[in-house]
Formats: sequence, C-alpha cells, structure tokens
Amino acid sequence: MGEEFGDCTSLSLDYSNPLKWSLLKNDPNSNLFEYFKGAIALRKQNLALQTANIDFFHENPENKVFAYLRWNDEGSRVVVVANFSDKDLADYRIPNFPANGTWHEWTGNYDVNVENNELMIDLPEYEAKVFV
Repeated sequence: MGEEFGDCTSLSLDYSNPLKWSLLKNDPNSNLFEYFKGAIALRKQNLALQTANIDFFHENPENKVFAYLRWNDEGSRVVVVANFSDKDLADYRIPNFPANGTWHEWTGNYDVNVENNELMIDLPEYEAKVFV
C-alpha cells in the first residue's frame, strides 16, 4: 500500500491514512516506483517467469549464496543469484551456469559474458542479481 514508492505509513482498516502520492515528486521515490514497474513488466513479458519450472543449480550455505534458473519450453530463461550474507563477495564464482554467452543483468542494467559455463560477479551484501 504505497511501499512501491516509499510510503511507509501504516495502513489502517478505516483507510484514515491516505497514500502520500506527493512522495513521487522526490527522485528516490519515483526511482523506486519505476523499478517496481519494471519488475512487474519483466514478470509479465518474460515467459520463463510464468511457469513452475525452477532449478536450483548453485547452493553455497557457507557464503549464504544460491542461484536458480527459471525457464519455459520455448527458450525464455531467467537466472537469479542471491547473496543472503552480510559480506560483499568480490569475484564470486558461479559454476554450472545454464548457458554461455551474453546475459543482461536486469537490476543494474548491464551485460556480462559467461564462458565455460561459469559466471564471475561481485555480489554485494544482501543483494540479488537477475540475469535474462
């Protein structure tokens, strides 16, 4: 109820706390709103996110990192790599990446190249990367 643009007012059952739409005038709030709009569009447009197909192909309990692949039978793929630790992991290696080639990292809007089915990335603390 407004979290998608940074409204942190508690919602009451009688709706006496209206949404603070004026927050969208601030850059951080409008940027957050655009991020959520983009995430919803990605979910609607990428058919891999509309199936139940999922494969956890990397799990590292020591570093609290896991990676999974979502796909559909027509070839759409999405890979999520998540760091649940409080440590920045520089040059983190993800072996057995689903496919070689250029992947686009959606949250940061940049491309990475995967060779030998291995991805090397920097994983900041408590952050996830989404590759399409």
